[in-house]
Amino acid sequence: MQKALDEVLAWGDTNGLVYNPDKTTVVMFESGRKFKNEPALFMQGKQLTYSQNMKYLGVTLNKRLSWRPHIQERVAKCSTLLGKVRHIVASEWGLTAERLLWIHKAVALPRLSYGALVWANDIPPTYEILLDRVQRKTLLAMTRALRTSPTRGLEVLMGLPPIRLHLQEQATRAWSRIRNFEVIRVTWDGTGGRRLGHRAVWEKILTQIPITTLPDDTVVADFNWPCQPSSAPPTDPELIVYADGSGNEGRAGCGWAVTADNFVLHEGKEHLGATTVFKAEITAISRAMEWVARHYEGPARHVQVLTDCMAAKQALESRRIKDKTVWETACLKTKLSERGFDIRIDWTKAHANTTGNEFADCLAKEGAAQPLNMSATPPPIALSEKKRAIRNHFDKEWQKEWSHRDDCAHSRAMLPTVDRGRQKFFRDVPIPQIQRLAGAVTGHGLWGHHLSKFREFEEECKLCREGFPETPLHL
Repeated sequence: MQKALDEVLAWGDTNGLVYNPDKTTVVMFESGRKFKNEPALFMQGKQLTYSQNMKYLGVTLNKRLSWRPHIQERVAKCSTLLGKVRHIVASEWGLTAERLLWIHKAVALPRLSYGALVWANDIPPTYEILLDRVQRKTLLAMTRALRTSPTRGLEVLMGLPPIRLHLQEQATRAWSRIRNFEVIRVTWDGTGGRRLGHRAVWEKILTQIPITTLPDDTVVADFNWPCQPSSAPPTDPELIVYADGSGNEGRAGCGWAVTADNFVLHEGKEHLGATTVFKAEITAISRAMEWVARHYEGPARHVQVLTDCMAAKQALESRRIKDKTVWETACLKTKLSERGFDIRIDWTKAHANTTGNEFADCLAKEGAAQPLNMSATPPPIALSEKKRAIRNHFDKEWQKEWSHRDDCAHSRAMLPTVDRGRQKFFRDVPIPQIQRLAGAVTGHGLWGHHLSKFREFEEECKLCREGFPETPLHL
């Protein structure tokens, strides 16, 4: 080891890199075996000290390849930061359920999930208990529930998935983004024996979500210098293009119509599969301009493209584009401009009895309803669609765990299904009302059955006197 260290020091001297022995520590990583003797290592005449942990890019690595020190550090920092932010918000604006949820999602969860791609694939129950402390503090602050209230019941009530599933969802999303990068080469993945490494775990999850295997629509951000600013002076258009997109239940379609003097020169529609309405709007504009570039031979050179999607107009006029469909459409617009076409993209109000826009809307709906052309190249999937598919996968995992739990029987009877949409419901509900609702859902409140567990108290329901325990479910 000393010989290898000397070679590193020699390389540093050759390339102008100086090492500080006072800031250098040694970690002997060991998995399943212990080194009896730690050899003395020297740097510039000073003996280096050995350490149990080291930090690399913000992730704490333990000599025994355990993630417990990293998780403990993350939990401690999140708890401290949550307390400080809550104190500031409480003194300035007051704490509401909506603000507490915002603090938790914007401050605690991002810090807690840092580096989850490499360590969240295998979280033992003891580590999960540590992670649950962060979310439990937020849940108790939002609901003012009793300290005995079950964490899993409060999570279902407030629509917050367990921390473990949240971390695994974030890690799966991260791997779906970087798995096709050219710099990543999967040569070996695993820790030996029957345990799989993190990349193999995330890849196994993605195989259960077919949409994530399709090409996405994200490219490296590029600059669209020749884009036409929205403040350009209007011109009298000789060609008017109406473009629209439609989507319903995972089926999207686009429709377009090229008109001149109130006559339709060309119309078209297309089924785009599982994509967003925004992508359908951009595709409709692209298909219409492709027809103008290939087939139009008339004298008209002033073209007005009308769309009822302001986001599509702004995306095509943006200086910086990181969407493949938008970039290809912007490049097509530039090529037409080089051929002498003056193309202007404007917004028109939807469903305002504009004949051309209503016609394009009908074409888009017909395109969404028709079958997908399997022989054609599948359209790129929006990154948001992949995120939604991954989220739905972990929602199913959450529901499966919730339905098969051995505890929280009262909470499962009150709320048999999980739903993240409950977060929106509680935004405007006062905390005292949430407190009463939490007591009713979890059964931990001023009920005879619950109070009898702590002191001598009559458990029988006082209303019916039929021997049933007094619980919210019975009442």
